[in-house]
Amino acid sequence: MKYKNDKDKEYKTRGLYRHHKDSCEVVVFIHGILESPKQFRTLAEIAYREGYSTYRVWLPGHGGDSIYFAQIGYMEWVKYISDQITWLLTKYDQIIIVGHSMGALLGICEAVTRKKRIKALFLINVPLKIHLWPRVIKSALKINFGKVRVFERYTIAEYHAMGVGPIKLRAFIGLIRRYSELLTIISYTKKQVKYLTCKVALVFAAKDEFVNSRSIKYFRESLGDIRVLYLKDSGHFCYHHSDLVAIEENYITFIKEIKTTS
Repeated sequence: MKYKNDKDKEYKTRGLYRHHKDSCEVVVFIHGILESPKQFRTLAEIAYREGYSTYRVWLPGHGGDSIYFAQIGYMEWVKYISDQITWLLTKYDQIIIVGHSMGALLGICEAVTRKKRIKALFLINVPLKIHLWPRVIKSALKINFGKVRVFERYTIAEYHAMGVGPIKLRAFIGLIRRYSELLTIISYTKKQVKYLTCKVALVFAAKDEFVNSRSIKYFRESLGDIRVLYLKDSGHFCYHHSDLVAIEENYITFIKEIKTTS
């Protein structure tokens, strides 16, 4: 692949960028805390097939070890996404954002800031209200110490979603700080939802170990009758096959609808 300049090379190699020659719009995929862009592989392929360029970002601190992650503050995530969007808007007319968990929060904030250029949001498990199920801690410990068993599907799904290596002892305090900063992002984003003007679709899972489904109320109170796909048999990372099919079907319908409004 040829690059026009060093900045293009930096962004394209840092994330997973795929330009569609017939597209004036790009779908940007933003992962959550401790996650990676690999979870969006299928949705990115669908978008490309529908004629969109795609870009799956790697947030700073992710894709390496826990020591590196622990040193990266939340403002670096915010700035990084803002920089990526700014760069993409030099190449495309409009942007569609697909975000999971914290990635959805970052997407909302960008959509509020750039009302005329962010065309739509497809948001999965948005943590505007959180809770922690006991299996979260159990799964995290099993993953960190290599004790994952093949029949523990929720733990395996979380393991495959991880974008950071095992948590080392000297990274623990930094990890706590990063999660406390996540609460800051949540608090800020709750206040921004009412300012959204773009088209929004939501996906929530009934068995989500992190996100309380009452998060939906923040959208309905601010945006009224909004499209929500509620998955009855899935968690934050682990999706039942029928729910995966439902997500893909809703996503295809959504991006096709968005394309017709170009």
